[in-house]
Amino acid sequence: MFNQESRVIFGNNNSNYLAEKLCINVIEFEEDLNKRFGSQAICFDVLVSFLLQDEAKTKLPCLDTMNQSYEGSDMKERAFNHLKASFAVDDELEEYLYEIMCYFFWYFCGGLVELFKHRQAENQGPRIHLTQRIVSDEVIDSNLPAVVTGYRGMSVSESQSGAFGMSWTLSKEKAEEFAFTTYNDEPRGVVVSTTIERDNILYFDPSDNESEIVVANNSLVQGSVVAT
Repeated sequence: MFNQESRVIFGNNNSNYLAEKLCINVIEFEEDLNKRFGSQAICFDVLVSFLLQDEAKTKLPCLDTMNQSYEGSDMKERAFNHLKASFAVDDELEEYLYEIMCYFFWYFCGGLVELFKHRQAENQGPRIHLTQRIVSDEVIDSNLPAVVTGYRGMSVSESQSGAFGMSWTLSKEKAEEFAFTTYNDEPRGVVVSTTIERDNILYFDPSDNESEIVVANNSLVQGSVVAT
C-alpha cells in the first residue's frame, strides 16, 4: 500500500541541487514536508524549479546588501504569485515556503557560506550538512592550534546518543547559554566537551563572537558532560 510519508517530492534535478549545492538531506527534508503538508508538499518542488530559473539567481551575487534586500523582496513576490496560481496557500504553508525561499536567497547572495551563517538553530527549515570546508584552509590553520577543546550545548538525549551535532564553540560560556537559555521552554540541556583536531574543522570565523567551530554532522562520538 502507498505510504504517504514516503512520497517523493523533488524531481531529480531539484533533488540533486538541494543535496549538492545546499547540502540538504533530501530524504529527511521530504519526510518532514510530507508530515507537515501531505499532498500539498509538491508545491515545494514547484518552488525550487521556479527559483532556479528566476532572474534573482544571477542578479543577487552582483548587488550590494541594500539592493540584495530589494531584489529578495521582488523574488518573494514573483515566487508567491507563481505558486498561488496553482495552489491554495494558507498561512502555515506560506510561512514555510518563505523560509525555504530564504535558503535560496542566502545561497544566491553568497553561496554555502552565507546560507550556513544565516541559517539558525531555531529555524524550522532543513538542516545543512557540511561535508567539506567552506572557508579557506588559511583562515582555519592560521587561527587555531592543531587540537582545540570544543563545547556544545545539547539535549540530554543527544549527549547519550553517541552521535553529536556539527556546531560547537570554543567558549564554554556560549555553550552554557545555548543549553540553558536558548531553549528555556524545553527540558534543561547539558554542555559536552571534547577535543577536536583542526584538520576536521569545516568552518571557523575568527571574527565570530560565538567562537563557533563546525565539524561533519555525527563525526564526533565521544565527549564529557561538563555542565548540567
